[in-house]
Amino acid sequence: MIRCEELSFSYEEDASPAIDEFSVEIEKGSFVAIIGHNGSGKSTLARLINALYLPTKGDVYVGDMNTKDATKLLDIRKTAGMIFQNPDNQIIATVVEEDIAFGPENLGVPREEIGRRIDNVLKILDMEDYRFRPPHMLSGGQKQRIAIAGVLAMEPEIIIFDESTSMLDPSGRKEVMSTIHNLHSQGITVVLITHFMEEVLGAQRVLVLDKGRLALDMKPADLFMHVDLLKSYDLKVPEIIELAMELKKAGKKIEFPIYNEMDLVRQLCP
Repeated sequence: MIRCEELSFSYEEDASPAIDEFSVEIEKGSFVAIIGHNGSGKSTLARLINALYLPTKGDVYVGDMNTKDATKLLDIRKTAGMIFQNPDNQIIATVVEEDIAFGPENLGVPREEIGRRIDNVLKILDMEDYRFRPPHMLSGGQKQRIAIAGVLAMEPEIIIFDESTSMLDPSGRKEVMSTIHNLHSQGITVVLITHFMEEVLGAQRVLVLDKGRLALDMKPADLFMHVDLLKSYDLKVPEIIELAMELKKAGKKIEFPIYNEMDLVRQLCP
């Protein structure tokens, strides 16, 4: 679904590459998390997949479309939608319904079909009661769900979340992560860029970037068993994993993988 082949990108001609000879394939319908310390190239990679940036060297394919093909840019961005950090920067209309309609309108979708899509995405995101609300009256988590609705209304096959929970409080993060898991369960390919390690636990696969290169490619359950390795890349393990490890050292019978608090509670209180 997404294929990067010896991908490199530099912001300036003589600068060190932000992405350096990066190669990876992401399968259709998968849920892949991308993590790395600040400056590792995560957001740059997201913009290369979405064709907001073009490779300095190498290639990015979305489906069978090369992002260097200017005639395919609209189709690429219809296929791979993107949600950014700040929901306020993505909302442009004064009513939720109008904001969701903006993307499909620009794609030339017929009015009746736009109405159907708005109905559908509001139902999927459990936001039907907010259809005629002004976005500025919503919480941060609700605003981000409206931003997701606007992308979803364009019917993408892939959604890239570029640290989309970073500006939200814990309640808002939980709200958006629940939405992300729901979208993945319906067949959407999810690429989640995050610095919250707890969010990675629900992914099927984790890519670790370091200095623009692919450093690690593992399942979350395997990755978080390598604490020292993660620390070498300036990363931490999720708090629930650290707690489980400490309990195991203290003599408690703990079996991994553990993905959330309930997994641990069930083992401690069978």
